[in-house]
Amino acid sequence: MENHLKSLIRYVGPLYLVLIFGCAGPTNPWGHYGLRLPPQKSEMPVNLRTIASLPNEDSDASILFFPGRQNFHQTTEFSVYIKDPNLIPDNAQLSLFYNKINVTNSWLKRAQVELNDNQTIMTLTFHGIKLMADKDHDIVVRYQRNKLSQAINQSYLSPSCSLAALEPLGELSTFNTVEKKKYRHLIEGISSQEGVNPSLVAGLIAQESAFNPLAVSSAKAIGLTQVTKGAAQHVLDTYENYPTYPELHTYPVPLIKTMILAGTVNPENEWRLDPKYSIRGGIHYLKFAEDYWLTRNNHQVIVKNYQEDEQILDDLILASYNSGPYRVKKALIKKGRQWLESPELNEAKKYVKKVKSYCYHFAANNNQRPYQ
Repeated sequence: MENHLKSLIRYVGPLYLVLIFGCAGPTNPWGHYGLRLPPQKSEMPVNLRTIASLPNEDSDASILFFPGRQNFHQTTEFSVYIKDPNLIPDNAQLSLFYNKINVTNSWLKRAQVELNDNQTIMTLTFHGIKLMADKDHDIVVRYQRNKLSQAINQSYLSPSCSLAALEPLGELSTFNTVEKKKYRHLIEGISSQEGVNPSLVAGLIAQESAFNPLAVSSAKAIGLTQVTKGAAQHVLDTYENYPTYPELHTYPVPLIKTMILAGTVNPENEWRLDPKYSIRGGIHYLKFAEDYWLTRNNHQVIVKNYQEDEQILDDLILASYNSGPYRVKKALIKKGRQWLESPELNEAKKYVKKVKSYCYHFAANNNQRPYQ
């Protein structure tokens, strides 16, 4: 096993990225390098164009990951599974590239390496990976059995999540048992009635309120889905019977929180504090944002920047839930495909990535380990 690990380390050199990871100095998700040093030849970014252009079809080896996609909402382990039916030899070459820079050495130094009995599956596990939601993470693993064999490359993709997908809800990880039992049934039931993805609804609630039905934000958003005054009006246009506490939005945030904790404002007189109403209201506003982007004029703004088959609508909907549809449209018109890089949408960028992360990892079908 030790020989395998040593033979896999290639292109050793420090990585220089600014990525906050709990300590000073340049860091990447796989290690810390201390103080910045003058760049040397071995530390320069690696050009992956030649590597990426090599076809993978001739190789019968495969690379899988666990978790299946990147996780932006919590610190996780990161496992890479290399399967080679022709055996994994001692001189096999394995490399990890992060944002075009080779970080193989720091990854393998701290990875737990396991090889199955017939030496056809190698598992490399690194504990404590934190991928920041405000950064972009281009992660590629490359495997080559030997110098004469075809190298294969596999990207570790960002999480995917669709509002329309009706995927079964899995574990609501990072949240306690009481919260899981209390809201799981409501999320699944109401999402099914409304024809939306329960994993996305659960992800939105996790990001908005951490499943706290009494949550109040600095912007006076209230409840599980953190519906604001403006969004609440869209909901009340349809659900006129939902109770509303008179002039609650005129009070300062500390007073609103005190009134809720004292029971003066409660689910009986403010619909956003009722989990059932809050979940349905949050879904209603998601659908309002969807309808906004599907109107002819707004849809033309989308197709001006994206192909019809590109999955961008869900990102626009989530960003609109966070920052308002008009602000998102303004950024899309101004910056095109780089709309989420707009300074006005700094929070929306993190929001979209975190909700999609929760959504993907909450889905029951996305938590299976390879080869187990």
